[in-house]
Amino acid sequence: MARDLQDASLLAKIEGGDLNALEAKYHLSCLVKLRNRHRSYLRGIPNASSKSHEMEARAFVELLTYIENSVEDGDFFLSFLNCDFSMKVA
Repeated sequence: MARDLQDASLLAKIEGGDLNALEAKYHLSCLVKLRNRHRSYLRGIPNASSKSHEMEARAFVELLTYIENSVEDGDFFLSFLNCDFSMKVA
């Protein structure tokens, strides 16, 4: 978290040695603030899963639009009846 946030003061404290050996303690309120800052930082970064979700949503909308247009033109049911449903189950 500290590396993501590039918090130099925190990095200097925790990279100095083995925190267990130093019997380092933390305040719960400080940990909560750090986690909140990190969560806020992560929300600002566009990630691959949100991009993938947007692409899936767009594909679904395009499919629905195609089906609606086909139904209006009367082509959908003919195309649907001509589909090959002989899928083999492995």
